[in-house]
Amino acid sequence: MSGAACAAFDLPPAAVIANADMRGAKLRRAKLSHSDLRGADLRRGDLERASLDGAVLIKAKLGEADLRRADLSGAVLSGADLDHATL
Repeated sequence: MSGAACAAFDLPPAAVIANADMRGAKLRRAKLSHSDLRGADLRRGDLERASLDGAVLIKAKLGEADLRRADLSGAVLSGADLDHATL
């Protein structure tokens, strides 16, 4: 899924996408609430205005990702790499 364009992308509630390679994915406004993204590689991804509330992002790679106006309320970010991410 690396570099995939998924604007307004909706997943079933609590989808499991653990360890997925989604580098550079266009996930603007994606609905990823309560999803398991543990260990996912989202570096340089466009997650502006994405719904990530309650998502599990343990050890996710979010370096250089655009997370402006993303809903991260209740998200678990333990060990996540946010180097140079735009928040």
